[in-house]
Amino acid sequence: MDESWAPQMPHLLHALSNKLLPIVAFSDLGARRCEDPVIREYFDKIRQAAGDSRELITQLRRQFQQNQKELSETYSSSPGGMQAP
Repeated sequence: MDESWAPQMPHLLHALSNKLLPIVAFSDLGARRCEDPVIREYFDKIRQAAGDSRELITQLRRQFQQNQKELSETYSSSPGGMQAP
């Protein structure tokens, strides 16, 4: 299995999270300034979905970091000092 993407994963997840930040911020601003309750609800749904997506990305980043740590510990404690692939 090719894992050449692994070192770039934290950066990619961070970049994706950053792309969602303006969606969260501007939908929040739109909801607060909007007088139409239907449109305000749309803004709220957009903000919630983008916020949920950012949280999911944070969870993925944490899980990836934990997996990398465990992999590193496994290889460093193995007999003969095996190197990670």
